[in-house]
Parts: sequence; structure tokens; C-alpha cells
Amino acid sequence: SFFRCILFRAMADEVVVESFAVGPLQCNCTIIADKASKQAVVVDPGGSLSLITKKLKSLGVNSVKTILITHGHFDHFMAASELQEIYDCEIRVHSADLFLWKRAEQQCRDFGMPAPEKDTPVPKAFLEHNQQLKLTDAIQAQVLHTPGHTPGSCCLHFPALNTLCSGDTLFRMGVGRTSWQGIPSLEGTSDSAALLRSINERLMVLDPNTKVITGHGPSTKIGTEKSSNMFISGGGGGDDDYDY
Repeated sequence: SFFRCILFRAMADEVVVESFAVGPLQCNCTIIADKASKQAVVVDPGGSLSLITKKLKSLGVNSVKTILITHGHFDHFMAASELQEIYDCEIRVHSADLFLWKRAEQQCRDFGMPAPEKDTPVPKAFLEHNQQLKLTDAIQAQVLHTPGHTPGSCCLHFPALNTLCSGDTLFRMGVGRTSWQGIPSLEGTSDSAALLRSINERLMVLDPNTKVITGHGPSTKIGTEKSSNMFISGGGGGDDDYDY
């Protein structure tokens, strides 16, 4: 269920990883909390600000170190600016998706969603391929640039946690949408061939036991998708069963 909280407890003495659906399109927002320092990282705060802050408080978090955005679609960052105001932290996204970030209002309109109540300032810090981010003493991430769904799509690999936040690049038995006919703000911004290259060259080479927290819907594992995802093994791309 999209409403079901997905909870991974990894390195239980140090770090908690909690993922839950937010916003009108039920994007999976992920909190990675360092229990010792009471610091956290938030991935894809796509809405439901009060729910995110409630989750942070329940985990004992005092400080959000950074907000990481997997790509520039509105449903993955609509609560980012307000969260930044509360915790005085940076927002990072790949620079190739800044043009999409700037189209937040148009994206909302095209999906029949209300426009943001507040401006969404453009991030000033960026994600880059193979970047190693030391976010807290216990939380480190490797950035994997995986263009296709969007030009700047990134997956966030947390090796010590054996966990990947895949955004909308990879889903359980599916891949990210690449056809946006009739959606002016996104039309022509995706590349199905690039998406499959990204998945095969940058994700399928990871440990098969890597947990994958997808951008929407249930989690999976790299090995499961490598063996059973027809869009990867069958050479298809741009699964239009997904509306995001």
C-alpha cells in the first residue's frame, strides 16, 4: 500500500532508515537518521510537510543536515523549501534538472495540482556523479547520476546501509516514465534509451542484495529487478503504467 510505512532498520545502533509516502502523488520520502548525533538526511520531501516534521521528531532528530532531491519533478520536492526554512539546511539536486525545478508551477498545473503556496528557491548546491557525500559521522552517500527519466536524475547509494534511493529511475518490476505527450512542461525531457543505459550500467552492477527504496510504491532489491524486471531484461523502456 502506498500509505504503508516502509521501515528498514539497518545498523540499528547508529542509523534508522524510514520511508513513507507524501504528497498528492504519494512520492516516497526517506529519512535517514543518525541516532547518536540526532542528525538526519531527508530524501525527496515531495509534500506533507507536517507529516515529515512529525516523523523527524519521532526519530529524535534535532538537525537536518541536507535535503537530497533525486530529480526535478514537482512531486519530489514540494516540501523542500519549507523544510529548509525550518532546519536551515542545504538542498541538493543535479544541475541538469534546474530547468525542471524552475517549472514547478507549470508542472503542478499540467498535473491538475494546486500551485505552490510559496516560492521554491532554486538550490545552490548540486549533486554530481560519483560524488561522495559525508552527511554525518555515520551516514555517507554515493551519488549515481542516472539520466533518462529526467536529464539530472540521480540515485543515492548508501553503501554502509546496503540501500539505494532510486527516485523514479527504477521501480519494483518497472522503470521510470519517459513519455509525456500532452504534458507541456515535461514533453521532450526524457530519454528511454538513456534510462535503460543508466539502469544497466550504474544500478544493475550493485550488490544484488541492495535494498531499493523506489520513488513511488513498494521497495525491492537490485537482484530481484535484474532477474525479473521485464523492462530491463526485455529491453523495454519508459513504463507508461506509471503516471509520474
